[in-house]
Amino acid sequence: MSYQHGAYGKIGDDKVKSAVQVDTVVVYIGTAPINLVLGYKDKGLVNTPIKLENMPKTRATVGYSNNWDKFSLCEPFDCHFANTIENVGPIYVVNVLDPETHQKDTRTTVELTFKNGRAEYVSDTIILDTFALSDKVLGADYSLDYNYTKGTVVVESLNDDDPITGTLEASFVEIDPSLVTKSDIIGSVTATGKYTGLQALTKLYTLHNVILNILAAPFWSEDPDVYKAMIAIVQKLNGHWDGFVNADIPIYDKKASAAVDTLVKAEAWAEENGYTSGFSKVYWPQVQYAGKAYHLSTQATATMQRVDNSHDNIPMESPSNKEIMCSAQYFGASSENEGFD
Repeated sequence: MSYQHGAYGKIGDDKVKSAVQVDTVVVYIGTAPINLVLGYKDKGLVNTPIKLENMPKTRATVGYSNNWDKFSLCEPFDCHFANTIENVGPIYVVNVLDPETHQKDTRTTVELTFKNGRAEYVSDTIILDTFALSDKVLGADYSLDYNYTKGTVVVESLNDDDPITGTLEASFVEIDPSLVTKSDIIGSVTATGKYTGLQALTKLYTLHNVILNILAAPFWSEDPDVYKAMIAIVQKLNGHWDGFVNADIPIYDKKASAAVDTLVKAEAWAEENGYTSGFSKVYWPQVQYAGKAYHLSTQATATMQRVDNSHDNIPMESPSNKEIMCSAQYFGASSENEGFD
């Protein structure tokens, strides 16, 4: 966090290869832990398309957490930028989590014990901008950072001659990702011209001069209302261009309180819920890779980028209107329940 004169290099936490950059324009919508980014309010990180090219830039721009259930965009971050096959990008994301809105009502208070002028606290829900340490002043008495490898808030004393010692009280506001709903994903356009959720995709061309090719929303696309909104937005986006949707069928239907655990059930669920658009391919079930469970829409989207890159951007073949890909087989798993979470 300290300023240094001159040009300096820094070794990052990532040990994976850099990402191949492809022309295929991929967009994900969901939630990212921007609460872990200092000064997020001034960086335009809510309801706007953001370009990401590798994991270090992703962490610095929108944060990262291993808790994909709370932060759905972290799954594609990992899939595109932190795998051992071939990292591929760029990707564009629309984050709908707003720490100003989706936060807990009361401040959290903790006791931090300093050793050698340093203290750490495990949290991925802290809003770093709200952090306060006893009677100390940020930037004068201490620095504040986030360790994405350990998932900890790092507080360091800035006075080497008189470092902070002992136990001090710290307080901060936390986000509540459960407050994000499908309405935030679907979004709207207000009378004052504010675009939110999927409607923010209309800003992709004007901000980045690119045209959407593939849209995905892991976790959220399992909801029929979100799926319908995704299909609607990719048709004649900005009045001109058609895109394509990669969506998921749930492995458990919460509304019916029933597992979708066979291909027959998946096909029936897709028919009953209208997952039959020619502008989409739907995927089922999920897959486990390297100890992590991925939505197949995420794996498919990254794979499409890799294939397009290896074939010099040959256009993808359009799927049939009612095709259900049994993606566990497609990605090398067996047709048994191996792909389930």
